[in-house]
Amino acid sequence: MKLALSQAQENLGHTRDNPSVGCVITKNNSVISVGCTSNNGIPHAEYNAIYRSKLNLKDAKLYVLLS
Repeated sequence: MKLALSQAQENLGHTRDNPSVGCVITKNNSVISVGCTSNNGIPHAEYNAIYRSKLNLKDAKLYVLLS
């Protein structure tokens, strides 16, 4: 959760009306991708983390935290 919070704070104040969000994807107890809300709020953190993932996300866990 600390990593998700760190991601959420990355663009804090730059996401317009959207909240600043951090997303962490894990699989087999390892972090495989992270993402944060982009400038102006689009795309969202979840999209960014999924898009950046190079591994198959089947059976992965996604953690999301709003800052």
